[in-house]
Amino acid sequence: MQTKETDNWKEKIDPAFDEIIKIHLDFIDRSHIKVNTGYLCLDDDSLNFLKEKGHPSFHKKIKFDYEYNKKLTKDIIKLGASNDIEYILKFFTAKKFEQMKLYLFKMINALPNKESKEYYKTFFSFFETEEKLESYFDRRPERDLKRCVFDVGMNILTLMSQVMLKGYWDTENDESIKRKRLDRLNLIKISLSDVFNTVSSITHKKSLDGLLEEAEKGNDESLFKAIQIDKTLFDLDWLRRRIRKAFYAGDSSFFKKLGMAIEKTSLENDIEYTKLNSVLISFWGLGLCKLNNQELWELLKSCGVIVQDDPESFRKHVNRLKENKIIDDFY
Repeated sequence: MQTKETDNWKEKIDPAFDEIIKIHLDFIDRSHIKVNTGYLCLDDDSLNFLKEKGHPSFHKKIKFDYEYNKKLTKDIIKLGASNDIEYILKFFTAKKFEQMKLYLFKMINALPNKESKEYYKTFFSFFETEEKLESYFDRRPERDLKRCVFDVGMNILTLMSQVMLKGYWDTENDESIKRKRLDRLNLIKISLSDVFNTVSSITHKKSLDGLLEEAEKGNDESLFKAIQIDKTLFDLDWLRRRIRKAFYAGDSSFFKKLGMAIEKTSLENDIEYTKLNSVLISFWGLGLCKLNNQELWELLKSCGVIVQDDPESFRKHVNRLKENKIIDDFY
């Protein structure tokens, strides 16, 4: 049981932040990604399921627009999520302040955790009127204004994460354990690519999305680095065209480098801390950056994340991530 001292982080960020982290870890486990072996590979059932759903690769390009987001919202609800996630789309598409306010507080009131409700109601108290909102930002000096804008954006994103994930543990409507697993796997196409981006950032100092953008424009070195991280990329049409081009041109050098990329493990260092790094990178800008070293260490341990044995070793690990620009030193 946590003591009051180890709960100090709840005064700085969403008091239910530990639940978000636990869901993130459970999501990785249910997706059958072997993150602590050096490779990022799915089992055959998982890969076949993705293929059946039209998403053989984690990085299939998706056109995000209003209609797609509306459909995506309905799809997530079908998987068992609460109808409350509709407030997220309505909040972002609202054209008037009163509409934004309405859906912001609907999201807050939909939260199951009382502490979280109070946290967000207190933080967003300036959202009661347009005058209070303007005053909240106008009275701050430039340096403090940047911090203020960051905190507002951070809390909005964290609130939305809570709304989207709040029904994750509810299994009452699951017909079987197998169905539950497939439902969670279907969510891979929506958000699990952050695991690959995490590992790519650590291995290559650049996200997998960034590498793919360069690779699609003709940068083969970025392509080989991307393949090292995610073997499902072979399902992408543009990559297959690049391979065919090299084949017809008799480009043996290309295939030699491609073979070396396939043989390499996705993560060559800190393999045992892959989940730790995934949590730090995924949630650093959502609130973890506000915690001091001891608070962060205690929070992650309480969530079941494998961390260093002592706070000082943990601090050095986090500092290395900052020095390598993998996470930003916001505070």
